Amino acid sequence: MHCESVAHNMRIGPFLPSLCALVMAIIFITLGFNAKWHNSKLEKEGASFTGHITKSEVQKGSKGKKRYIVWVSWGEGDQIKKDDSFVVTPSFFESRLGSKEKADGDMVTIRAIPGKPESAVVVGGTSDLSGMERLGYFVAAIGGFLLFRASGRVVRQRA
Repeated sequence: MHCESVAHNMRIGPFLPSLCALVMAIIFITLGFNAKWHNSKLEKEGASFTGHITKSEVQKGSKGKKRYIVWVSWGEGDQIKKDDSFVVTPSFFESRLGSKEKADGDMVTIRAIPGKPESAVVVGGTSDLSGMERLGYFVAAIGGFLLFRASGRVVRQRA
């Protein structure tokens, strides 16, 4: 029984790098197209709201990576969201807040689908994953090349 699983692993072993690359490519392509779909839906069905930055913070994570976060109060009538957090790009954060530690009510534009506050983005400041599909195509090409090489090796070994 153990020998069969070892033999099975030996058969799939040469293909693992290419299969991993192809799975990553599918994930990247899916993320990219999902972001594009979300952006087009926001453009067609979304409404713009004025928001006021109430708080800001730069969080330092592992390996020195920084996350730029702003809290915004936005909305109209009974749909007002207080201190809704958004991760924004470094350039947006620094252009709006500079080196200030406190956000003094700086105004921003929020775009959201009415009735769906979870769809909200800070216009010009929220980064998204559109464009990831191009990375997916590149990784798929690498995965296809690796698959082609691995299958060629397996054929030569069996001959």
